[in-house]
Amino acid sequence: MLNLFRSGRTPYTAEIVHPPEYFADILDQAPDALVATGVDGRIVRCNAAAAELFVQPSDELIGTPLRSLVVRGDREAFDDHARDARLLGP
Repeated sequence: MLNLFRSGRTPYTAEIVHPPEYFADILDQAPDALVATGVDGRIVRCNAAAAELFVQPSDELIGTPLRSLVVRGDREAFDDHARDARLLGP
């Protein structure tokens, strides 16, 4: 079940009719590189475009710290953004 909210209205509930594999297929077919990380910054899911971008098979990217894929000169800025994102997260 998924709870949906509309501004100024009472919430309503909708049933998700697609299995998780459906969303995995959409992720895999996306033309842009998409990477999901856990709270520890390690990759938990990525699509084929990300594997192509990082020149590594998807299964080898799983568990890799995202920071390690950032160009060394940009890691300080990456750390700042990651820190800000965690402060704004749940």
